[in-house]
Amino acid sequence: MKKLFSRYGRKSFQFENNQLVFGNNNLSVNIDELLENHSHELNKNLFYISSYEINCDVFGEIFHCPNTALKICSFDHDFTELSFQSVMKATTSVYMMPSLYENVIATIIKTESEDVESFIGKYPVNYYIVLLTWFRNIEFENQKYLSNNEIIESTLLILFKEMEISFLMNFEASKTAYGKKISQKFIQKSQDWLNEINENEISLVELIKREYRLICDIDK
Repeated sequence: MKKLFSRYGRKSFQFENNQLVFGNNNLSVNIDELLENHSHELNKNLFYISSYEINCDVFGEIFHCPNTALKICSFDHDFTELSFQSVMKATTSVYMMPSLYENVIATIIKTESEDVESFIGKYPVNYYIVLLTWFRNIEFENQKYLSNNEIIESTLLILFKEMEISFLMNFEASKTAYGKKISQKFIQKSQDWLNEINENEISLVELIKREYRLICDIDK
């Protein structure tokens, strides 16, 4: 049943020589080629690849959150990954870490829902790699991309869009070094921004351009 979740990808991976190598099938994908040829371009500095749209081996279920991934936040939301007649609610925790490069951010989620369990029964609650965001042409002196709130918050907005979330409740930034970077403005405005996107008042591209000047203004 869990394979019906729209986030579902392959599982069992490791990094070897700038490649992601998967399970017993010995499947591999070069992440450089993937980013260059298959990512969505939001602007000249921001690209992303999502498991919700692309069925590729980079994404999938993992059974332990990597030590390099820090929790960013948790929130309640509507669950849209399976079709139900009534609205299902869920709680998702979000983790982020640099991928093979400091400017490629991997987003990991863990979603729990008593509403879903009441319909499909008990299912394993594991971690899923669902999103890679690539911040090109943006440089920091210490190369710590996740120390910047614009990097974290723009990635969260992409995640919300890909999850097709309509409402957010009880958004809580974590107390980790990354979670503390989330601005009060984002916490207060994220639901309003979602409404703008869902009601077609503004596109994700326009929203990021309006709110995050660092990501959009650099021209190299």
